Amino acid sequence: MIEANSSSNSSNEGATRVSLPGRLGFSLLILTLAWAPFPLGSNRPWSWSLLAMLVALAWALWAASVWHAPLAPLRRYARDLRGPLTLGGLALVWGLVQIAPFVPESWSHPLWQVAGQVLGRHPAATISLNPWRTGTELMKLAAYAMTLWLARVYASRSERADLLLNALIAIGGCYAVYALAMAAFGMTQFSFFYSAPSDAKEIAAPFVNRNSFATYAGLTALAAGVRLVEKGTAVVIVRRSWRTLGLTLMQYLFGRGVP
Repeated sequence: MIEANSSSNSSNEGATRVSLPGRLGFSLLILTLAWAPFPLGSNRPWSWSLLAMLVALAWALWAASVWHAPLAPLRRYARDLRGPLTLGGLALVWGLVQIAPFVPESWSHPLWQVAGQVLGRHPAATISLNPWRTGTELMKLAAYAMTLWLARVYASRSERADLLLNALIAIGGCYAVYALAMAAFGMTQFSFFYSAPSDAKEIAAPFVNRNSFATYAGLTALAAGVRLVEKGTAVVIVRRSWRTLGLTLMQYLFGRGVP
């Protein structure tokens, strides 16, 4: 019995130690989600490279948390994401094929043959005319896929799913207030990083244009609506009468539902 208890205690301590990288990875994921919109939507070479590195670090921390049994979470979570993972994997593989130098010459872009004639030598021909740019887009797509996986893994626990949803709503709300303040003072996020002028009348901060910000704000509003409905199901009375429904709904919307 003593040996069993000591074994159980040691296993619990081991689980605690293993879960520490997972908690760090989850915290880094939220911080990355908060940072990503700020540098012009991470749509510049230095910012999307930094974003990819942050996501990769969060992924590495999660991987370290499951190093003792890596196949178990892969089987458990990949089952629900079988379709998206398959389609995303095919896109990544096709991107790699486009920058591979060993594809048949008939597949390569015709301009590589023209370049070979001009240079007097045969460069490594690829399907992509700009392999560097294609590789960059592959890096960005892989970072997005890793973020999807981390969100799925961490959201498997209800308390972390709630925290992640609340974080997305709070981050989006803060950026909405930030965008309104920037527009009110006639400032743009673009001027923070570059000296080129930009239209200060648009409500776009922290993005370059207002369409990107509108999409981001819309997704934040959708997440807030989900949270509003989820919290209201325990308060709003639906099954009695329309009067009771309207009364409890108004009480909720102008009371606990305001935040």
